[in-house]
Amino acid sequence: MTTEPASTSACRVRGLYTCCALLTVWVAAAQAYGAQPLATITVTETVEIERGRWPIVARVTLERAAAESASLTDARGDAVAFEVLDIHARESGEKPPSEVDVCFFVELQPGRQYVYTLRAGNRARAPAVDGPRIKVTGKGFGQTIDTGPARFDLDPLSGQLLRYALPLTDGDLPPRGFYQRKDRPIHWNPDVWAPPRRWGHVSDWDARRNRKRPLLTVSSGTLAYRSVRHGVMPNSRFVEATVSYTMFAGMPFVLESSRMHFTADARVKAVRNNQLVFSRGVHTHAIWADKATTPATQPIYDKKDHRHFLGVVRKLPPDVPWLGMFHDDHRYGIGIVNLEYHNTAPDGSPGPRDEDAHYYFLDYGEAGAGAKIDMNFAYFCRPVVFQYTIPVRMRKQPVMVSRGTIYAERSAILTFRLGDDEAHQFDGVLRWTALLRQPPTVTVD
Repeated sequence: MTTEPASTSACRVRGLYTCCALLTVWVAAAQAYGAQPLATITVTETVEIERGRWPIVARVTLERAAAESASLTDARGDAVAFEVLDIHARESGEKPPSEVDVCFFVELQPGRQYVYTLRAGNRARAPAVDGPRIKVTGKGFGQTIDTGPARFDLDPLSGQLLRYALPLTDGDLPPRGFYQRKDRPIHWNPDVWAPPRRWGHVSDWDARRNRKRPLLTVSSGTLAYRSVRHGVMPNSRFVEATVSYTMFAGMPFVLESSRMHFTADARVKAVRNNQLVFSRGVHTHAIWADKATTPATQPIYDKKDHRHFLGVVRKLPPDVPWLGMFHDDHRYGIGIVNLEYHNTAPDGSPGPRDEDAHYYFLDYGEAGAGAKIDMNFAYFCRPVVFQYTIPVRMRKQPVMVSRGTIYAERSAILTFRLGDDEAHQFDGVLRWTALLRQPPTVTVD
């Protein structure tokens, strides 16, 4: 009897394993290409800036279960990690909507186009996430989302943005927020003021009370997090409001959208959106887009005399590209990048929109410089209907908003750091605002 050398036998075993591995890959590839194409997603870079790794969100006409069981491949046939995000808040047990968002990351290069195919089945082939991962803690409305470059806390009662923090090399920067006898959200609206009712903000939603509790749907994975809330505007029975937040791994911003739908005729003094509110001194300066290369800045807090209130610091057009606040010593800041806003009435025309619609920065001092000085705050916001004065006085007459009128907007809430070099301290802000206002185009066929 002839006996093979051990080395020859081992080689044959290794060869058998190699063949099996190759066969597995071939079968998986054949299955992927044989599966029914559900959608083709084309991504085209729009800027000459080196954008790098960027989150792509593509809306597809699929129920969530079908999307979650699908596979995504690039033009070479390689599997791409992705996650499915809900776009509507809904009741438990309610039939899932027929549309969802598919989220994945692409390493973008200027002038390039990328094509991806979503196919039925074979989700098991999806690769592990390569790159930063999002971390979510907490439950219900009050979750904390750590994207890496920023951390966002959500209010446990309303789900609105409560605080933000930027990590330092030696630990976390203390969270920046708004304290007024208790922690209050920093993102207050959309909101409506229809006297004699009190002002109603979505930040007044209260998960503890059924009449003030909005619907909440959360989509959360390692690539992205999204919360969508929908309910009746507090202090109003004639406005339905929806607010959505989307955060991405490795990104310092929140994609935000809001919508107000008037379900009855109403006489109002104010309809506002995009309001960020902080305790005085959290930020020292207002900042906004003035020229392409040099933002404009102006103090919003008197560091030498905190009892001195600056009042209305600046008024800006309602479609200013971006604006925010920063602290000139600690070099951190936050702002809103305007992406879209529109109003429509039932007849298809723009809804009631005061000709004086604008943004303004305010160092609020109505609580005075005495024992209640800490009740004051600093903020900016965009009144779209603006029938009041600052300080608030009941001088202007309300305007009628018709049933069916919609006020909607999309924005990015951007956290940022200022550079140490004074000549280039705003370079980072300019880069991020340019990237957010010129996103890659995404088409779905």
